[in-house]
Amino acid sequence: MPILKPTQEKTDFLQILKNIGYSENEAAVYLSTLALDNSPVSEIAKNAKLNRTTAYMILINLRKEGLVASYPKGGILRFSAVSPDRLEDKIEANIKKQNDVKDHLIKLLPEFRALFHSQPRGAKVKVFEGPLSAQEIYRSLYKDAKYPGESLEITNWGGKHELLPQEARYEVFDSFAKNRVVTKSLLFEDEVTRSWVDRGLGRKMSKDIRLLKNTGWNFFVNMECYREKVAIVTYRSDIEFTGLLIESKEYSDLFKFMFDIIWKQAEGKR
Repeated sequence: MPILKPTQEKTDFLQILKNIGYSENEAAVYLSTLALDNSPVSEIAKNAKLNRTTAYMILINLRKEGLVASYPKGGILRFSAVSPDRLEDKIEANIKKQNDVKDHLIKLLPEFRALFHSQPRGAKVKVFEGPLSAQEIYRSLYKDAKYPGESLEITNWGGKHELLPQEARYEVFDSFAKNRVVTKSLLFEDEVTRSWVDRGLGRKMSKDIRLLKNTGWNFFVNMECYREKVAIVTYRSDIEFTGLLIESKEYSDLFKFMFDIIWKQAEGKR
């Protein structure tokens, strides 16, 4: 009788069977049954490197699923594999089960969210470092952005605009336009920022802008708030990126309170 060798192909078969939902032992027994047609439990167990009792119980369960058949011969129960096409039925059944679970979860999500928000929770803080993490922090901040959402921003980006991760910011702008999210921006005034505002570029990005007097900041900082998340981003050079994302109702409420005070005192956009 042929013995299944430990080839890469066998490893792939075992992994596929496990992905379908079978345990490692179940996958090994089924694969051994395919290779050793019309064999007794002892042969299948040996090939699968399991004890006879374990292999027998698995074979009985596989027989219930219609993947193997059995018949007595010479007083010994022998097992043979049924066409592997039955595995497709298993996959379809799994897909249907997962879809049913998904549909049920969607119906219950409002209750889960209500339960989550009913309990006081501490602030969650994530640290982002390196230029490649710029998109990650903005995606995390605005992943749920939608109408009638409002983004709040305080930044002195003008003189340091070349340091901004443009792809990350354009992704945010595209998301805002698509989901009709508006932004209130407090920008520290400099030559670049004033020119940008005077040309009306903010309106194209649904930004309501007010200018703040530049008090001599010589570093870049960008602070943004959306719903219950606050992001603080700094750049020292085009490769030195540091960001904090704070998820907390208390911190976001504090940011909104301070933002509102400054907003009312700031110069309206021109």
